[in-house]
Amino acid sequence: MVIGSCLLGNVTHSQPSAKRMVIDLNSSWRTIAGNDESPVKPAFQRKLDDSKWKQVTVPHNWDDYHGYRRLLHGNKHGDAWYRKTVRIKQPKTGKRFFLFFEGVGSYATVYLNEQKVGAHAGGRTTFTIDVTDYIKTDGTGNLLAVRAWHPRLSKTFPGYAAVAVMKEALAKALSLWAFSGRFTW
Repeated sequence: MVIGSCLLGNVTHSQPSAKRMVIDLNSSWRTIAGNDESPVKPAFQRKLDDSKWKQVTVPHNWDDYHGYRRLLHGNKHGDAWYRKTVRIKQPKTGKRFFLFFEGVGSYATVYLNEQKVGAHAGGRTTFTIDVTDYIKTDGTGNLLAVRAWHPRLSKTFPGYAAVAVMKEALAKALSLWAFSGRFTW
């Protein structure tokens, strides 16, 4: 299982050539893992002390918790939480802010500032969440928390037949983009 790369971006549509600013969020994550029998308690609250959690840079492989073990239906099952604080200092007016994930295996639940902002069941597939209504852009800290869950025998994500070799948890890339004007997909 792996937690992936992270970025932050900003696009301004007031000029004929739009700009998108992308900020790397890959470093300084804190993480803790549970298992199917003993899941980690919800960790999206700001008051939670994560100072004893493992510090990682994404992508992060779940084998890092307990080492590689050759087991039926993959190595590690259960959940892990990833947290980091992101500070943004820029005007918010006329902009849209998005988190972009290149994948979270197998299920992801994403929180920003103690609010659930999205979820995805799709293993290693990309997804984007509009966080405009939840993000603070005044320079104070935004708590980003992601729960990655990889249950035994999940059948809802791509590559079910390859579960034994899947090692990605919170995937290859995570981005936060800020867009001004219209966002056209």
